[in-house]
Amino acid sequence: MVINNYQNRNMGKKKTSILIVDDHQVVAEGLKNLLELDGEFEIVGHCISGGEAVSASKTLKPDLIIMDITMPLLNGIEASRKILKTNPGIRILALTMNVSRNLLLESLKSGMKGFVLKESSFKILLAAIRDVMTGKMYVDPSLAGSTLNELVSTSGKAPSGKINILSNREREILQMISEGKSIKEIAFQLNISPKTVRAHRSSIMEKLHLDNNVTLTRFAIQEGLTFPWH
Repeated sequence: MVINNYQNRNMGKKKTSILIVDDHQVVAEGLKNLLELDGEFEIVGHCISGGEAVSASKTLKPDLIIMDITMPLLNGIEASRKILKTNPGIRILALTMNVSRNLLLESLKSGMKGFVLKESSFKILLAAIRDVMTGKMYVDPSLAGSTLNELVSTSGKAPSGKINILSNREREILQMISEGKSIKEIAFQLNISPKTVRAHRSSIMEKLHLDNNVTLTRFAIQEGLTFPWH
């Protein structure tokens, strides 16, 4: 559910419509205020989870989504995959405080067109938005060098690594298991039966050669699917 729907009060040329996805209200409000002051952008909504973003993208159809990555239930990477599957024209820019090689690679492989750290300046965010909206790829300057070259060269290639042998549903369930959700909680939130959740968990364990929730959680953290400090 979109918790805010900001109305554009200014007339004139069409502004870039932006959906903000971040589970921290202060961050979202700060972004809204800064971007609207710039005058080029219209903030059409704010979502607090990846699941909300998937639904909101279908109704709001923003030009750009500024997407946090580390969110509960459905993270920004998995949400981006779902959004772009049905709305390939939407541009998605990651804005995150977390950095790891796997996280960066998976973000770009998901279809995101940019990656900016929350510690960076607003000037960098603006540059990223403008590049992404003109069809370019943008990676935060602090990530320059060999890491940047690897990211750009591997984006768009076939996914690699164990995480990619899981289906989208299995990824969702793995993330929720790693967040400490019970079988019943997962079943309720995904609107499926506990029996189906158990079947998916068994399939995940078989594919990854893991045998309990502790090892599944460790794997999810290592792959950047969830974060213990979030």
